[in-house]
Amino acid sequence: MIGAHTDSPVLRLAPISKLNGQKFRQTCVTTYGGGLWHTWFDRELTLAGRVIYRDGESKELKHTLFHYDKPLLKIPNLAIHLRSGDEREKFSFNTETHLRPVFSSEVYEKLSEVDYEKDKEKGTPL
Repeated sequence: MIGAHTDSPVLRLAPISKLNGQKFRQTCVTTYGGGLWHTWFDRELTLAGRVIYRDGESKELKHTLFHYDKPLLKIPNLAIHLRSGDEREKFSFNTETHLRPVFSSEVYEKLSEVDYEKDKEKGTPL
């Protein structure tokens, strides 16, 4: 008899996941599984998972699987020549603050017709 346990490391969207910084839209994620998280930097990421929604007619909760196969997000990494001293030797990061995928501002504005300056003036939560 052979037994095995495989773990699928993923980044899960946090319940409140919208962030904005330096005119970039970001998402908050949480880590799941024992991932080699340093390999996730500078890669294009897609969205996939189970979506739970309320049916408009019956008002009951339903769920479906979702997969958007085109890359939407990326976790940027500081270029090695911009790092100083010990940072060049050892790549260390905080999974809470550094693993925040960026949803490009230009793409986001075109898809959702959002204007950052108008949002800022209105005080719209980003």
